[in-house]
Amino acid sequence: MSQLGERIKSLRKQKRLKQSDIAKTIGKSSMAISYYERGTREPDAHSLKLLADLLDTTTDYLLGATDNPNEVSQDAPNQEAVVATHLDTDYENLTDSEKKQIQDFIKLIKNQKK
Repeated sequence: MSQLGERIKSLRKQKRLKQSDIAKTIGKSSMAISYYERGTREPDAHSLKLLADLLDTTTDYLLGATDNPNEVSQDAPNQEAVVATHLDTDYENLTDSEKKQIQDFIKLIKNQKK
């Protein structure tokens, strides 16, 4: 299980929610939530934000950028370097759909700063 999956599952259980409860709220299937929790798949940027809001936490916490569920990571420059490296080397190998997801995620992050 991935750290993201573990954190989603842990917070869901703390709130006494079922996978189906989360699925209905964020517009995904129960199977999708199960995949997220097992680390088989990762949520897109929009779903990640909805999960964080529903679970009363931050996307930083879900993604492992901080261990405090209510704190935004201050290590952004280091993470930005990692992301930039991956985008530089891996971006061209992505499908158009995957590139769109990355662009949407970047827009989401920018909007969170406003």
